[in-house]
Amino acid sequence: MKNVIVIGGVTTAIAIASLAGCSTTMSSSSSKKANDERSDGRVVDDDNITKAVESKLKSEPVYKFDSVGVKTYAGIVALSGFVSSADQSYRAEQLARGVGGVNQVVNGLVVKPGPIPSATGSPSGQQRSSQPPPANSTSPAPNN
Repeated sequence: MKNVIVIGGVTTAIAIASLAGCSTTMSSSSSKKANDERSDGRVVDDDNITKAVESKLKSEPVYKFDSVGVKTYAGIVALSGFVSSADQSYRAEQLARGVGGVNQVVNGLVVKPGPIPSATGSPSGQQRSSQPPPANSTSPAPNN
């Protein structure tokens, strides 16, 4: 009977020790990836900076920043996407720099090109036909 108690105690101790080894080493932050060297606190700070910059861009009364992406890593904010003018790009950068905790802003915004005139002088996408009108057309006949 004594052997059964000792064996049961040893088995219980092994089970408890093996369960203790199953604790996870993953971060509690869902946005932190396995290969991310930032601390949990830095990840939270970067997420807060990203949200604050996005909020400032959304509440800007002059420009629309619908196609501007914001990412933050270690206090460095990267802006990406398309804007309509250089002034709009500069304004987005100013807004990002105004957020607390931002160390640097990398402005990767691209200014959309304006309409490109075609060789025919018509607006882009519309082509003039180089073919004469059909014979049964109601167009006046040319004077010879």
